[in-house]
Amino acid sequence: MGRVIQFPKIREGVPVDSSKKRIRALEQRLGELERRISHHQEDMDYIHELIKEDSYEMGHVISELASIHGFDETQEHIANELQRWLNTERGDDHDEDR
Repeated sequence: MGRVIQFPKIREGVPVDSSKKRIRALEQRLGELERRISHHQEDMDYIHELIKEDSYEMGHVISELASIHGFDETQEHIANELQRWLNTERGDDHDEDR
């Protein structure tokens, strides 16, 4: 987690003239935080896409396993229901809102 910048305090009734320095330091820190948040959001979006791809493949693997174990195509709804459930658990059904 990031550090909070500490600024000089008033000592013995004499104010420290740091208003311009303080503003500059705060603006610099704000820029750093904005860049970090942007990078974190990009990472989260990338990971979300990986999860969607893996979940999609998992659905196909489940369907193939179901077929191998003797489930016929009329029971494919089980695999589809599991895929829907996986998407709901991760929130993929709300992708339009992202």
